[in-house]
Amino acid sequence: MTLAALIILDEDRPKAPVLGLSWPEFQLRCALRAGALHLVLVSDRVTRDVVEAVDRLRGEGLSTTLARSNAEVADLFHPDEAVLLLTGNQIVSDGLLVGLLQASGPILLCIEPARAGPGHELIDARSHWLGIGRVDGAHVRAIAPMSGDWDLGSTLMRNAVAARAKRTMLTADDMLLSADVPAATARAMVTAVYERPRGWGARWVTAPLSLMIARNFPALLPLLARTGPWLSLTAFALSPLVQLGQWTAAALIVYLLALLLSALVELAAAATGIPVRHARITAHARDATGVVLLALIVVRMLPDLAPIVLGVNIAGLLALAERIAVDKGTSTAWFADIGGCALVLLIASFFGQTALLAGLGVMAVQAFITVAFLQNRLSRALTSPR
Repeated sequence: MTLAALIILDEDRPKAPVLGLSWPEFQLRCALRAGALHLVLVSDRVTRDVVEAVDRLRGEGLSTTLARSNAEVADLFHPDEAVLLLTGNQIVSDGLLVGLLQASGPILLCIEPARAGPGHELIDARSHWLGIGRVDGAHVRAIAPMSGDWDLGSTLMRNAVAARAKRTMLTADDMLLSADVPAATARAMVTAVYERPRGWGARWVTAPLSLMIARNFPALLPLLARTGPWLSLTAFALSPLVQLGQWTAAALIVYLLALLLSALVELAAAATGIPVRHARITAHARDATGVVLLALIVVRMLPDLAPIVLGVNIAGLLALAERIAVDKGTSTAWFADIGGCALVLLIASFFGQTALLAGLGVMAVQAFITVAFLQNRLSRALTSPR
């Protein structure tokens, strides 16, 4: 069964951007994250933001169609399609939208009267509709031509109620946001998609900084998702060049900024739904330039061979830890990672060669303990009786 989405925009739609995206584009990307592959946007007024949203998604190779009237909608859906219906200005979690789209039969997402507001349409004494639901393509094809000048979303909802559609009630634990308060909504959405990474450098430094920046400057997120990979690649490539000038502290700062930018890009992509291009290349560049930067630092410490031995061990153990780690469990906050290594070496670089050697030793020991912990956990999982 093909998964599709019908996004209906009315005159009262939000005018302010959400997460830096216009409301039409935001709704389209919500449908994409829910799994919809065929997108239909209905708008009584075709404004610039509507056209730009449709053109942008078409430019990404996505099946996106703009319907200028209700009558056009009927011919845009196959009878067997599952259609995610998005109207109004309410925002719920991606998980709820995925569940609606994957379910069978018509479903309406509702809220209890005690929590309902003026934008929630009354169905009966026990439930108000949030403007979000799941209908069949055949239902849309049958109702759209008859809706005329009536609001298509409400018409589809009433017919779904008449057909005894299921009702999913939003619980107190479910996320419910309104696009009418974009600043608070943006902060809540960024926090909702934030995942605490593995490794102490990312967990305690780059990830929290990226979260703070994204929460306070949400308008930058679309730009970060689209151009951030190129900027981070440039910063990664620049850090070894700075080290060639024997500016170790500056090189490590540039590398840490590149890591921060990469974390921001991942968070921006998760929040906005904008696909990140060259994500794999960026990950390879992070690892490759980290190894090159480490090699340049230890080579500068010749003729002492201890830094070279420690550097090789750090690089190999971190690569092994990344390979055998199978989850992001709660017990990973102390794990060695490339960002933590760069941070330790940055602090040590201010205190001379002896401190740098000590920093390399500390990171080699932590990397060894990390690998030993992961290997022990993996061995127990493979050998434990079922």
